[in-house]
Amino acid sequence: MGLLSSYNTRSPFFSFLEELPEERIVEGFVHPVIHKAHVLKEIGGYDTRFFKGKQGYEDDSILLGHLYYMGIRTKWRQKRYLKSWVYPCHKGTENDVT
Repeated sequence: MGLLSSYNTRSPFFSFLEELPEERIVEGFVHPVIHKAHVLKEIGGYDTRFFKGKQGYEDDSILLGHLYYMGIRTKWRQKRYLKSWVYPCHKGTENDVT
């Protein structure tokens, strides 16, 4: 039996996850990414020049667009808010975490 046996079950894994958030912002990014809509409209979506070979994250192109569009002018950098976490769970895999 995995650490996540159901959505309602408390486990050591959930306790571990609850300890991770901290009130701190650092440069960098993680997936999933929250985008600003007005910037997405300005950069026009994905830049296929960055799509060479296999792709892991299409969002990488969007993040580069953000950086080029905003970063050069304003010294903007992607940020990670360490108090906010997203834990994806895919149907049929919640019991597979060990």
